[in-house]
Amino acid sequence: MFSLIFLNYFFLVLHHDHSSSSSSSSSSSSSSSSSHTHFIFHSLFFLLLNYFLSLGLFASFIFHFFLFYCLSFLSFLYTVFFLSSCLSYLSLFIFYCLLFYPSFVIFPFILFIFLSFHFFCLFLFCVLPFLFLSFFLFLFLTFFVFFSFLSFFLFIYSFFLFLLYCIFSSFFFFWFMGVYFVNFFHSFILYLFIYFFFSFCCPSYFISPLFCFFLPF
Repeated sequence: MFSLIFLNYFFLVLHHDHSSSSSSSSSSSSSSSSSHTHFIFHSLFFLLLNYFLSLGLFASFIFHFFLFYCLSFLSFLYTVFFLSSCLSYLSLFIFYCLLFYPSFVIFPFILFIFLSFHFFCLFLFCVLPFLFLSFFLFLFLTFFVFFSFLSFFLFIYSFFLFLLYCIFSSFFFFWFMGVYFVNFFHSFILYLFIYFFFSFCCPSYFISPLFCFFLPF
């Protein structure tokens, strides 16, 4: 962009000197008017070229800044939440094994079914809508950049960056976010079921609802 501004300025100065020298040497008015028209058209061309290229660069900068910096930072935060949810599942499994010591063999199977349903809902309601949304956002931004002049390189560059961000940053961001929130609601429902089950079937193993609720935290 700065090189185009410099070329624009250099062309204006050079063409202005050339038009002034040609007007002083020749006395015909037709050549002077044609040189001024040529000068105006070239000036408008370079100004429009600078404008559209700067517009495309600004859109590409916003696109890259949003995808890379924001989603990378948020994915780091939700990675911590994901690890905390894994610890909550581990504590829940240990709690199962300690509570049902004579017959705790069936509970890893129940936990496996619960986790399978958990990740299926996560993929269905979090990952797939995000992929469609990010794809349409990518189409909107890349066509906005593509219709500016000299931005075909930015179009290809944005396409490969979109693939990288979608695989490494954005996918894990929504994955961790879905794991944390879906884990919270599923754990709350599961803990209510455990509490009423123990209260009804096993009075000797009665546990308080506060302990049951704050177990994953």
